[in-house]
Amino acid sequence: MRIRRPVIAVLVLVALALGAWEGGRGFLAVLLWRGAYERLERWGGDRYFIPAVQRLYSPGGKQAPCPTDLAAWATRRYHGRFPAEEVYDLAWLPTQELVLLLGTPPWEDSPTRLVVLDLQHSETLTAEFSGCDLHARGFDLQSFAAWDGPVLLLHHWGTGDCALLLRLQEQTLTVLRCTGSREVEPYFLGWCNLHLVDVDGDGIPEVQGCIGKDAICPTCGREAEFNLVTWRWVDGSYRKWTERGGDCGLGCELAWSN
Repeated sequence: MRIRRPVIAVLVLVALALGAWEGGRGFLAVLLWRGAYERLERWGGDRYFIPAVQRLYSPGGKQAPCPTDLAAWATRRYHGRFPAEEVYDLAWLPTQELVLLLGTPPWEDSPTRLVVLDLQHSETLTAEFSGCDLHARGFDLQSFAAWDGPVLLLHHWGTGDCALLLRLQEQTLTVLRCTGSREVEPYFLGWCNLHLVDVDGDGIPEVQGCIGKDAICPTCGREAEFNLVTWRWVDGSYRKWTERGGDCGLGCELAWSN
């Protein structure tokens, strides 16, 4: 039985259309895989924004600011909602929430705020924190076994690292404060590299960072580039727990009982 030419022509056109469709999807998938966010925005449009943010998620947490071109895409996407602000950093959560760090340019002259959007309910704003004057430019985000909800370490990088620690729980962002020598402060101060880590394995995060430049080990007195200090959660606030010279081993670790 002969197949008529019009039928063949239709089949060829269908095959070409399917090939073009799948080829276009493949091209966008490559852009997503390579993190070419500016081109992905241009060719794929808004429907690829959330997948692009999801791709950055890791069960181990987020320990660096998002790519600048992705933050710029988010700024354009949310311009109608936050017209006077830019997105400096963002993160996707497995609870189908999106965390945005917003600020008004110029960055050095204005405070920043965190907002949480519910992606399952029209991106409704469910949590917000704007109660500090920290000019943050990025945040770390990690989850720990003993705590419900993730914790966020908000960074202001300059000549040192000034950080604010918050916990997201039941649609509330709560500041976790640090006990200094005289009073309870909201900020952790370090020379560099303030980060979250579970040192003792109890499922509760410690804050760790480098303190002082050209420091002295508190145990052996050896000169070091810095001292490594760890703050631990005790009775509702973070307190200095251990300190040792940056070049020293654990044998030089000085611990505080408080």
